[in-house]
Amino acid sequence: MKFGPLIGKEIGNTTATANLIFERQIGPHRASGVGFTYRLRERWHFHPHFEPGIEAFGNLGPIDNFNSPNRQEHMIGPVAHGKIGEFSYDIGYLFGATGATADGTLKAILEYEIEF
Repeated sequence: MKFGPLIGKEIGNTTATANLIFERQIGPHRASGVGFTYRLRERWHFHPHFEPGIEAFGNLGPIDNFNSPNRQEHMIGPVAHGKIGEFSYDIGYLFGATGATADGTLKAILEYEIEF
């Protein structure tokens, strides 16, 4: 089960968002405790076809005893968003900021919108 606020703010030609996520596993084979992750994004509304930005993702571990910094996962990097016709894309490269995180992660999402 996941729960958390999604906070957004328009600042001039940019949009900043923060998604703070609290997660608890349920069921017979669950892990104990409540975990905490975050997703941060800053997007510049340059053109509908191309909106550059920066994103950061992280996992701090259980809130009652956060993982040590070298065991936490954090990544950050440049991204680009856009929409062309019915297609939208979200692509970027995120760099690992800790030893527990992969050195680099390619993020690519392509969507096709159908209205009905």
